[in-house]
Amino acid sequence: AVVGQQLCGAAARTIFDRLEVLCGDGSLCPERVLQLTEAELRGAGLSGAKYNCLVDLSRHFVEGRLSEECMHSLDDAQLTRALTAVKGIGQWTVHMFMMFTLKRPNVP
Repeated sequence: AVVGQQLCGAAARTIFDRLEVLCGDGSLCPERVLQLTEAELRGAGLSGAKYNCLVDLSRHFVEGRLSEECMHSLDDAQLTRALTAVKGIGQWTVHMFMMFTLKRPNVP
């Protein structure tokens, strides 16, 4: 959801594909994101704000403040608090994540 904010689908997909190539294994794992330089991530098409957001989100995962498990187990209010603690993630991004990634049908 972070990469796709305020972009058309094709542009977001292109940037996401570039990021997957940079990470080397076809996935955006937080540890690998934190190993990449700002120039590499920005060169893939991330704006400065999205770069800062993706790095902060990755730190939250690496430091244990977020996890794959908590994404699925927290209720909507808890997940909103956890995700909006990441610099650059707001209500809209959380709602898009809940609807399209977590497939939650009744997002507040």
